Amino acid sequence: MDARRGARLGWTWGWIGGSVWMLAAAGAWLRRGDAAYGLAAAALFAASVTLAFALAPARRPYTRIWKLFLPLAVLNVGAAALFLVREGGWGAFRSQGILFAQLIAVMGLSLLTLGRQRYADGAPPSPPQPADRAPLGGPEDLHADPA
Repeated sequence: MDARRGARLGWTWGWIGGSVWMLAAAGAWLRRGDAAYGLAAAALFAASVTLAFALAPARRPYTRIWKLFLPLAVLNVGAAALFLVREGGWGAFRSQGILFAQLIAVMGLSLLTLGRQRYADGAPPSPPQPADRAPLGGPEDLHADPA
């Protein structure tokens, strides 16, 4: 088993799980008869899933993580903007005291936490390879006379 399997699964399924709300919104809009927004949300979900696989750090181990993260984050923020415009505008944020600039600042801070990291930088050292194994008889057979 690969030592970085958890990181690969976390990236892919994390982005898919973080984008599944787009699919739910698409279903709700299509059920209401709002085909344009429903199809747009479904397309954004498909684009998010495609980008999650295409921009996986394991595929580009020497690319900075923030460069891989940014397109997916922009896509999710854009999809959230589409949702807000359709479901009541920016007033939904203002009623909660949240400004769009604050959302952009949070996204920028999350990019700063990634810094200059690359997938290849975090690879754990490979485990030591076992030496020649003892025969089935056990270690005492190693010292026995071959005669």
